[in-house]
Amino acid sequence: MTSEQATRSTNRRRAIRGGVTALVAALAIVPFLGVGAAFASGTSVSSVTGPSPSPNTAGASAIYTVGFNTSSTGALVSGTGTITLAGPAGTTFPSAATAYTVNGIAVSAAPSLTNSNATVTITTPTTIGVSSSVSVVANGVTNPPAGGYTLAVSTSADTVPVNTPGYTILATATAVTSVTGPSPSGVNSNQTGLGSIYTVKFVTSSSGKLAAGTGTITLIAPSGTTWQSAATDYTVNNVAASTVNVAANNCPSGAPSGSVCAVITTPSAIPDSAAVTVVANDVTNPSTGSYTMGVDTSSDTSIVDTPSYSIVPVPTAVTSATLATTPAVVLEGGTASYLVTFDATNGIASNGSITLTGPTGTVFSGTPSDYTVNNTTVGSIVSGGGTDSITIANPAGTISSGTTVTVNATGVTNTTTKGPLTLSVSDSTDSKPVSTTSSTVGTEVTNVAAPVVSF
Repeated sequence: MTSEQATRSTNRRRAIRGGVTALVAALAIVPFLGVGAAFASGTSVSSVTGPSPSPNTAGASAIYTVGFNTSSTGALVSGTGTITLAGPAGTTFPSAATAYTVNGIAVSAAPSLTNSNATVTITTPTTIGVSSSVSVVANGVTNPPAGGYTLAVSTSADTVPVNTPGYTILATATAVTSVTGPSPSGVNSNQTGLGSIYTVKFVTSSSGKLAAGTGTITLIAPSGTTWQSAATDYTVNNVAASTVNVAANNCPSGAPSGSVCAVITTPSAIPDSAAVTVVANDVTNPSTGSYTMGVDTSSDTSIVDTPSYSIVPVPTAVTSATLATTPAVVLEGGTASYLVTFDATNGIASNGSITLTGPTGTVFSGTPSDYTVNNTTVGSIVSGGGTDSITIANPAGTISSGTTVTVNATGVTNTTTKGPLTLSVSDSTDSKPVSTTSSTVGTEVTNVAAPVVSF
C-alpha cells in the first residue's frame, strides 16, 4: 500500500467514526426534544360504551351517552383537555356548549365541530385522572339515516380512536304497547277540578329500553289537566322519579293542540319489551268530559293513546234537610213514619229519583205505595227496600231548582240503637248525601206499676 493509499484509508476510518459519533449524539438528545413521540403508537381509552341514542329513529333529535376509561397516562386537565366523538356521516352534533356534560358537569367552552358536524370535540369542564371512568352526555344530536353504526372516541391524551359497540338507527318510530289507564282514583276520583291519582301502564317496544337518569316517559294530558311539579309526586315501577318537567310547551311533536305534558325521567333502567307502571299523584282533573291521554318515551317516540276515561262534575247536595218522625220519639226496633223535607238545589227531573238512607238496623219498606213525594204516591222503587236504604222514583213530575220537597215514608222499622236519629238524603241531580236534622230513638217503657194512693 502506498503512502497515499494509507492516508485515504485512515481518512475513511475517521469519517466513519465521526459519523457514528454524530448519530449517537443525535439519538441521545431525541428524548429531550420530544421527537420520540413521533415513533410511538399512542394510547387509547378503554371500556367504551354507548352511545345508546334515545330515541334511535332516523333524523330524530336524540340523547347520546358515551362512557369510557382513560388510560394509565390519559389524564385530562380541566379547561384544556379535550374529548372527541366522531360519528358516522349524517350525524349532527349540536353547537351549543350547554348540550354537553362530562361526568355530570356542564361544558362551558364552545365545542369544535368538523366533518359536517358529525365529529365534535369538547373541552372537559373538570379534571379527569388517569385510569378514570368518564361519562359524556350529548343532548340534541340528530341521528343519521337508518342503519347500523359505531362511533369513535378519543381524547387529547389518548389519541388513538376506539369504536363504541354497534348501535342501530331505525327507519320509523317505535311505540309502546298494552297501554292502560290513567284510571283517575283517590278521594275525589274523577271529579272535575279536584286532585286524583293517575296510573298509566304500558310495555316498551323490542328496541324501547330506557337508561336510568336519562330515559324519559311523557304523559300527554288534555287541556285543563294540571300536573304536580315535584318529582316526588311520580313513581316509575314503584321508584321515585329522578326529575319531572311540566313546563309549558314541553310536549312532543304530534301531541294534540293545547296538551299539557309531564316528562318524567326514569330513575332506573328499563329493558326492551318491559312492563312499566307510572303513577302521578295529585293530578288536577280537567273539566267534565271524556278524554284520552297520550304516552311516549324517549325511545318509543310514536304517541299511543290510553283508553278513554271520564271526568264528572263535582256532586252537589240538597239543602235544609230535616227529619220528623211519628211518633216523635220512635221506639228501638219499632215501626214509624218518617217525614223528610229538603230543598232540591238543582231540581229533580221527572224521571229522577230520591234516596233515603238510615242507620244500621233501619229497614225501609219495599212497597211503593208506602211513600209519597209532595203528596203524590210513588209508583216504583228504583233500588233498596228491605234494607237501610231506599231509592224511590220521583212521581211528582219535574221539580224546579230550589223547590222544597217533602217525602213521607211509612212502615219504616227503626234501628235498634238508641240515641239521636238522622237520615242521609240525596237525589239524582244533587247526588252528594247530606244528613237531616235529628229525631230520637228511645226505649219502650213497660211494666210500670200503678201509683199507690193513700188517704
